[in-house]
Amino acid sequence: DYWQNNGYVIDLGLENVNINILVLNNENTDATYYVGGLSGSGNFITERVYVVGKVEVQNASRSRVGLLSGDSSGSIIKEVYIKGVVINEPKYYGYTGGLIGKSNSSILENIYSTVEITSTGSYVGGIVGQMDSGEISNVYFNGSISSSANYKGSITGYMGNLSKARNLYGEN
Repeated sequence: DYWQNNGYVIDLGLENVNINILVLNNENTDATYYVGGLSGSGNFITERVYVVGKVEVQNASRSRVGLLSGDSSGSIIKEVYIKGVVINEPKYYGYTGGLIGKSNSSILENIYSTVEITSTGSYVGGIVGQMDSGEISNVYFNGSISSSANYKGSITGYMGNLSKARNLYGEN
């Protein structure tokens, strides 16, 4: 059964989240860091959740960072409010989003984000850094993005592989 491997998070509030990761001496490390206020990485169903806080990753070789989750695959995320700060300064490659760093085949609906994002990563978005093969609708971003990324946008830094989008509003 498909749903056996999913985590369920419904009606949850997380306040004063503060995650700070500084990777020291990672010259010989190829690790990818998955960092989020709720989950580093996962396949989950999330409804009526709010996250307020700060997530920061510095000097990792590669990283996927978001205030909700660093990475999401096949998830259903609805009615989520996020507010705070996301800082992702990877050494080589990174995905940074107010909600999720990188998302694949996920459904995102009714998302409200007021996040300040600072990133030196490659893909930076107010909601999702990179989104592939998913759906995103009824999304509002009113935050700020400070980045020199190759791909950045108020909703997604990059959207590909037949992703569908409706009713998006981004302001920064």
